[in-house]
This record gives sequence, structure tokens and C-alpha cells, in this order.
Amino acid sequence: MGVVAGIVAGVLGAGAMMTIAWEHNPQGEFHGAAGIQWHNWLPIGVVWFVPIAALASFAFAASFAAIDHIARRRRREHDQRR
Repeated sequence: MGVVAGIVAGVLGAGAMMTIAWEHNPQGEFHGAAGIQWHNWLPIGVVWFVPIAALASFAFAASFAAIDHIARRRRREHDQRR
């Protein structure tokens, strides 16, 4: 679950950075009369996707594990009171 959420975060983050690069487009580096310069534009997405996805996957997995741990502990405490 944490990995899927991390990949989604990575895609969104990389997509945002690629959109910013597309709109800024210094000196026609990413698109122009010759078309889309994929060799310049795609690395922007890869460079942003990898660290965002890795860090977000770790963060989401740790959060989900902590939430699960707390829920199990509360359930165990509740069952012991009976």
C-alpha cells in the first residue's frame, strides 16, 4: 500500500515538474518548431520521479505501519479489559 501511494506521489510530483519545465521552456529546449525534444524533457520526469517515489514510499509505508501498530495495540488492550 505504501509503495503504491509512493508511486502515485512520484508520478504527480514528476508530472508537476515536467509541466513547469514545459511552460518555462528556456530557448525552446523542450519543445518548439521541430517538435518535442524527448531526450531533454523525459529526464526531468525521471530525475524527479525516483527520489519522490522512494521517499514517499518509505514515508507512507512507515505511516501505515505505525497506524496499524496503534490499532492492534488498542484492540489488544480492549480485548484484555473484557
